[in-house]
Order: sequence, then structure tokens, then C-alpha cells
Amino acid sequence: MSKPNLPQFSAWLFLRKWYIEGDTKVSEVSYLNEITEEIAQLQKSEAQLARQYGMSGVIDSVEVLMKTKALALSDGKFTRVQKMIRTKLEIPFLVPNCGPIIPHCPPRTSASRFWAILIGIDWYQSSPLRGCVSDAISMEKFLIEVLGVPKNHIQTLHGPQIHTPDVSTLPNRANIIRMLLSLAGNPDIETGDNIIIYYSGHGSCYQCSEYYFDKDSPSTTVSIAGAGSTEALCPMDRDMLDENGVTIPDISDREFNSILTQISRSKGHRITVILDCCHAGSITRGIDEQGVRRVPPLSRASLEEMLVSADRTMKDFPGYRSVLAEDWCPDMDSHVVLAACREYEFAKARRVTREDGTVGFNGIFTESLIGLLKSDTLGEGSTYLDLIDALPRFTFQSPVVAGKRKNTRLWDQD
Repeated sequence: MSKPNLPQFSAWLFLRKWYIEGDTKVSEVSYLNEITEEIAQLQKSEAQLARQYGMSGVIDSVEVLMKTKALALSDGKFTRVQKMIRTKLEIPFLVPNCGPIIPHCPPRTSASRFWAILIGIDWYQSSPLRGCVSDAISMEKFLIEVLGVPKNHIQTLHGPQIHTPDVSTLPNRANIIRMLLSLAGNPDIETGDNIIIYYSGHGSCYQCSEYYFDKDSPSTTVSIAGAGSTEALCPMDRDMLDENGVTIPDISDREFNSILTQISRSKGHRITVILDCCHAGSITRGIDEQGVRRVPPLSRASLEEMLVSADRTMKDFPGYRSVLAEDWCPDMDSHVVLAACREYEFAKARRVTREDGTVGFNGIFTESLIGLLKSDTLGEGSTYLDLIDALPRFTFQSPVVAGKRKNTRLWDQD
């Protein structure tokens, strides 16, 4: 049977017609059954990959996808896992998401044991954004006024513009890496303290199979041909020249993950990463849509420099696993990450009118997240999964949580 001509998330439209308009069509019911059958078949492939990776217990679809991508297995395996996740996303839209209703209680962990780095970038040499700096400011306000985090426990890097008297406050590549690594060596942060790392800005994605590096060539230091994809955070000085005339690269997910591992080894695993950006790769919609937080990858030379630069920075840390290793895999035990959307979706901002009457922009994910955390919906026993499930649903972006501790209590991760 051919699928009916339905818009994206047609399963939700089907239920809407059923419950609200009372106009159920047999073809739509059949299509819903097809979705269920398709998921069952795709889950078999996912289970086989999970066993291959040595995973036990409940299968984490996001972790399977990340390992498949990191290990650069065949395109077919990666596509099947990715398709399974996309198809699953039809199901949450069957009914409006109300989320768990849990009596509200203040966080059990003392606010004095919270630390945060908040990064917001509006200024880019190309494709500037609006709302990212205000997102970071909103997150800081939430941490101080709602959670009670001491202001001197919060470090910020704001990029409303490139020219400022104090360059140490700019979210350029050097400052971001320096500030993140400072968490591991900060003597005031005790083992088991809560660390929040927030980023609002552009993300990008490098399809490494599109690049070729000849490992036998004396001018090439890394061979990543056919290595899947590498996601990246985009500092405000990306694609600009440093003091040596070298193009400044993005911050790869491998470098970021390696830094999180070092922080975890020093301070424990109570690390929460919040990313209001997107890394959409093989997509059909244009990236020039207003408010989209994703830019194209940089050149081949920058991709290589991005990985080599990470290796130079991290190689002297104890237990470091080279980001250049062909079998590199992300450490998903060091942190929990909350992301604005799936890898094939867009993170967006929207125009808002503030209390003082001024017009500005807010990231949809950040605005929804802070609103939920300030509400009475979540309580002391809520987990990261509860948090994601309780967030509002949008057809263009679906928030995601990843990490081995995502089913643990919010902030505690025990």
C-alpha cells in the first residue's frame, strides 16, 4: 500500500483529525500501522549493532547512532539507525505532550555546589545570529535567581560584537577552550559538584567522507577518509586568521568530548551540557532561513586543522585517547547532554516582545527549557528523560537527551 500524501509528522495530524475533527480515514490508520511495523524491523538492525558494540540492557538509540557514526561503519548501517530514530519521532506527536506531573520541590543539591560556563554568540563574520547572547543571559538569570547559584560561580563568554576592550570575554576559539579546561583545574570545584556548560550559537557538520587525506603524503598528518561525520561548535572567530596567518577552525565534537572527559576525571560526572544549536548535515531545506543556528562546514584544510589542533591541545592530558584514532568513540559516561534538536533538524530562534516593550529574539529551545524548569511540572525526583519528555513539541525541532546517565535524577546523575 502506498503512503497517503500527508505532511511531516502525519501521525499527529491523523490523531488530530480523529479526536478533534472526527474524520478518521482508513488510509491514515493503515499508514500508522506501517510506521509501527517499520520501527520493529529497524529496531532489529539497531539491536544487532548494540550487541556488536557490547551494549547491554535497554538500548539507547542515540548512543548506537553516535557509535555507528564515530566508527565510520557502512553508510547502510548508519542510515538504518538514523531512519529508525526519525520514524520513532512520529509517535510522540500522536497526542499532545503534557509531560510528567510531579510535585515541585527545590533541588536537593546545595546551590553553592553549582558551577557554570555560559556561552552566547551572535556575531559571526558571516551568517550572524540574533538571540544567542540573550539566551545566555537568560540562563544566567535562571541559575542565579531560581537555583540560587552564586554569581561568582558562573563564567560567561558573550559575543554580541567582535570589537570589545576586553578580548578575554569574547567567545573566540582560544577563550572557549581555555575556559572549559579551567574547570578541570579549578581548586574551588570539588569532586561531585554540579557543572553546567551552556552554548548558544552556530553549529556545523563535516561529512568526512567528502574529504580525502592521503596518509602517505608528507603534508598530511591525519587520514580520515570515509570516517563518517564530525559535528562542531562554531566560535565567533571561525574562518578568521590567527597571529600566524592560519585559519581558525571550529571546535569538533571529538575535542569537546575529550575536554568533558578530563573535567569528569577531575571533578566527577555531574556535568550537564546544554546545546542550543544544530548540526544538520544531509538536509533539503536551505540554511538561510531566518533564525536557524547552523552554518556550512569550513574548508578541507580547516577540517584537518580542527582535529590536529585538538590533538595538540589534549595530547598531554593523562588517559587522553587521540581524536585522530580511527576507532575513536565518544565518552558518554562523563556527562549528560541536552540538545535543541536531532542532527537532521534545525534549532531556531523566534521574535519576542519583552516585558519592557522592546523586541528581541529568543532560542525556542532555551526559552522552553527555562520555562519548564521554572514551572511546577518537574520535581525532586525528575530525571533528564522526564525533562525532555515534558518539553513542548515542535514539528521542526525535537529536543534530545544523550548520555549513559540520562535516566538519573536531574543535576545529581547518581
